Amino acid sequence: MAETKTSNIKAKRRKRVYLFVVLVFVCWASYTWINQANDKATLLVKYESVKQEKAVIDAKKAELENQVILLQDPEYISQLATKEQGMVYEGQQQIFTETP
Repeated sequence: MAETKTSNIKAKRRKRVYLFVVLVFVCWASYTWINQANDKATLLVKYESVKQEKAVIDAKKAELENQVILLQDPEYISQLATKEQGMVYEGQQQIFTETP
């Protein structure tokens, strides 16, 4: 009878230790899960802002590529020189207009 009593006490002690270990594991897993969820939300916001910045940069890149193509055209360069610098060919006279 004494042996069964001590074995019951040992079984209860093992059960408590087991439950304590499981509880510690569940607490650790919950903490890790919540922490990773917060990190994921933060990274998602950062990803969206970087994605928007990339879209703006891609649009600017396309605009600059178009400008490079235009600047290789002598006719366009001539128009820019006349419009922005007031340069004209010999024998031509520039006409100024007032803009409201």
